[in-house]
Amino acid sequence: GTSTDVCRVVGGVPSVGTEHHVVGRVNRVPSVPIRTIGAGGGSIAWRDDGGALRVGPRSAGAHPGPAVYGQGGSNLTVTDAHVLAGHIPGDLALGGSVALDVGAGRRAAQDLAERLDLSPARVVEGVLEVVDAHMERALRSVSVEEGADPRESVLVAFGGAGGLHASRLARRLGMGTVLVPPQSGVFSALGLLLATPRADAARTVMLEEGADRLMTVTAEIAEEARQRFESMFGSAPSQVVVDAAMRYKGQSHELDVPSGDGWPLLVGRFHETHRERFGFDRVGEPVELVNLRATASGQPPMTWDDLPTLAKSSEPVGRDGVWRRATLRAGFTLDGPAVVIEDNSATLVEPGDRLTVLDDGTLRIDVGSV
Repeated sequence: GTSTDVCRVVGGVPSVGTEHHVVGRVNRVPSVPIRTIGAGGGSIAWRDDGGALRVGPRSAGAHPGPAVYGQGGSNLTVTDAHVLAGHIPGDLALGGSVALDVGAGRRAAQDLAERLDLSPARVVEGVLEVVDAHMERALRSVSVEEGADPRESVLVAFGGAGGLHASRLARRLGMGTVLVPPQSGVFSALGLLLATPRADAARTVMLEEGADRLMTVTAEIAEEARQRFESMFGSAPSQVVVDAAMRYKGQSHELDVPSGDGWPLLVGRFHETHRERFGFDRVGEPVELVNLRATASGQPPMTWDDLPTLAKSSEPVGRDGVWRRATLRAGFTLDGPAVVIEDNSATLVEPGDRLTVLDDGTLRIDVGSV
């Protein structure tokens, strides 16, 4: 299905926790708190019983897909709206081979416009406004609602449609910079190849400060993670790291800290982490070690160095504000409005924005009027 997935990354590391909620249920497995909503290129626009325009969560999927895919889809989707708004060139071959059927997109827009008693142009504008509002709400849920100011962050956009919405969303949130990395259209698949292979093991130990079993159980959980890794990947891990979930006695929540050599170091790290997180500590109060978690990790099958590098001598190719990303060299700049296209995605540069190609091929957009 079609979705928008967002999370906050601080210092290059996404947060990991064990208190996430999925459909009202608590997920206590360590995971990255990604917020997912049913909004994206394939999201279908529709009229609700009250006569209002809605977008998603139902998706056209890959088959038949948006109407402009020419595979029989008849519902207006966000991708259709982008094509009709001129954000995706009508003569673009998606993936290098799929020709767009702009006429089918127009028919889908006309059909919904008649049901809403609006003009097709107004429906297209409304679809993009509604889906932007959904995406903005998701971004606020991982920033403002968690006490983080989005204006102090950079918005990294990926996915087939991410670059089409990034500048608009950044402007709504007061964010000054957007980054669209190389291979952004297949970024999730690329992430699997770049991800570090790992195996985890966890154990509830409930040890009070000073218990003499600390080093024994730490070694046991580390060995368990090591053995799991070897059975999963057929080789030894390059490192094993153990984290401890700790709390002051009587607290109902824990903090994760790196396990150390003995209680003094471990407790000291806990006090320091508690002070950083909550602004105070309680040195001298009893501390409990609730859980131990070990992570065994190895080397990923790919690194960034394995990816194609930027062309050194190609001339930038662009016409009528539409530029081909593969021809843009490091240092290339342009002012919006413009569209940068590639086989699997497109990036919209809004009026007032300035785009710069960085050394690694990332597109940097300095958002205007923020």
